[in-house]
Parts: sequence; C-alpha cells; structure tokens
Amino acid sequence: MDECDIGDIRVLLIEDDEDDYVLLFNLLTEVPAARYKITWTQTYEEGLRELKKGDYDVCLLDYLLGVRNGLEILSTLGNILSYARIMAIGMASAVLSLLATMLGGMAGNLVLAVVIVILVHALNLTLGIIDPTIQGLRLHYVEFFSKFYLGGGQPFAPFKKLGGVRT
Repeated sequence: MDECDIGDIRVLLIEDDEDDYVLLFNLLTEVPAARYKITWTQTYEEGLRELKKGDYDVCLLDYLLGVRNGLEILSTLGNILSYARIMAIGMASAVLSLLATMLGGMAGNLVLAVVIVILVHALNLTLGIIDPTIQGLRLHYVEFFSKFYLGGGQPFAPFKKLGGVRT
C-alpha cells in the first residue's frame, strides 16, 4: 500500500503533566504518513489563549487542569461563538439592505422600485428588532443562568398585610 504525505498537522495539547506530553510526542513521531507540530500548554489560561488564535487542526485536552477542567475550555469557546451569532445577524441585515437596493434598481419602474425597497427594508427592520431580542434572551437563559443561577432556596412570597382588609 502506498503511503501519502498529508503534510503538517498542527496539534494543540493542553496538558499539565509533562510525561503525557512526552508520551504523545513519541507516539506521533511513529506515524509514517504525517508530520505533527505539537504545541504544548500546561494551564487552562494558556490553552484558552492558544485556542482563540485558531491555528490548530486538532486539540487534545486534559480533563483535570488544576482547579479548572478541560471541558470548561470547550464551554468558554461555545459561549464566544454564541455571541458571534448576534454579530452575524448584523451582517445579514447589511446584506438584506444591499439586496433591497439592488432589487429596487432592477425594477425599471420608479413606483415599483420604491415599493420593493420599502417592503424589503420593512422586513429588515422587523428582523433587526425581533432577532437580537430573541438571541439576547436565549443567551441570558442558556449561557448566563447555567453558570450563575442556582435553584433551591425559598419560594418568593411578596409582602402582604396580615389580618385581612379593614373598612
């Protein structure tokens, strides 16, 4: 069987134990069809900083990294991507605005062009109001509450006057 050269594979290893790094390095050097460039970080903070660069093909993380664990890194990156969704909605709004202008220019009739532009911009305005509101609420309930809200405790009981109503 012919071996093919698949080039350099960039590996990020987030691991606090040097023995595991050496073991992985030795194992990867035995693979004949690939060359691995391993970047090794030992802490949660260093690993997160490297991951944000986005320079890696594969990331291997240790579950226990001191006080924090490797899954927290994935959770943090997921949160960042969730907020990027709101930025994508802004880009979609700009494209929809460009579409309104292009469709209006292709109409050939001034009255029809004005109607098309007004309708598409009205749709864009409606989406611009509704979507960020829904996304923001979703982020608060899913991302924020899962980290900082703890259930339990006592149910809320508003103040009330004891003894009934006097006339």
